[in-house]
Amino acid sequence: MTQRDYEQHIFTNIFVLSNKFQFAGNAMLKDISIKQWFLLLIISKKESESPSLTEIAEAFGSSRQNVTKMIEALEKKGYVKTKQDENDRRNISVATTQKTRDFFSEFEARSNEFLDSAFSDIADVRLKIVAAVFGKLHENLDELIKKDR
Repeated sequence: MTQRDYEQHIFTNIFVLSNKFQFAGNAMLKDISIKQWFLLLIISKKESESPSLTEIAEAFGSSRQNVTKMIEALEKKGYVKTKQDENDRRNISVATTQKTRDFFSEFEARSNEFLDSAFSDIADVRLKIVAAVFGKLHENLDELIKKDR
């Protein structure tokens, strides 16, 4: 295979793996989707900073509009609360609720089992290489996005 063949193979597999992770994760969760879980995880990691919708969207790798829709659904289910900035009405911060903290406590063991199953029989050295490659892909794509703005 040529380098271009490998690049196309990896590019294609990122989408296929994303769909498979989403399907398997959604089957494991009850009340929320795997994307909503990931969004809650991002918010909880940034919570001490009172993250705004814009900051969350950037960390999530999606548009503010898409994240806003997901946040609205999570708020209706009681997982987050939003608060409009008094000085700048466009700025909305998001915080998790006790329901999210309870969910994470309950879900932790199952999420560890999920990851153990998904990554079983893959040596640490290979995981480190994949992590490094994904890190570099993130950097390259961030530069590509900046260039196109």
